[in-house]
Amino acid sequence: MNAPTETVARPGLDADKPPMWKAYAASSIGIEMALYVIIGYFAGGWVDSKLGTPPLFMMLLVIVGVAFGIFVMIRASRAAWGIKSADAASKGQR
Repeated sequence: MNAPTETVARPGLDADKPPMWKAYAASSIGIEMALYVIIGYFAGGWVDSKLGTPPLFMMLLVIVGVAFGIFVMIRASRAAWGIKSADAASKGQR
């Protein structure tokens, strides 16, 4: 007779969610990151065409898009692992 196996859930991850849900959540972060960079690229190109300053704003807005994508990625991973931010911890929130 085999002993029942227990699954150890990591903090903050939903044990009741199907495994593919986690894959969808992870891939959506990558898609968001790419989307912010693409928006920065085209918005910067548009601003450069209006002001005649190529490639200044395109490069600037791509860098802003990467930075924002990293910020969103960190925020999503902290939420997935159940890590409280310093502000939320001081207010007693999660």
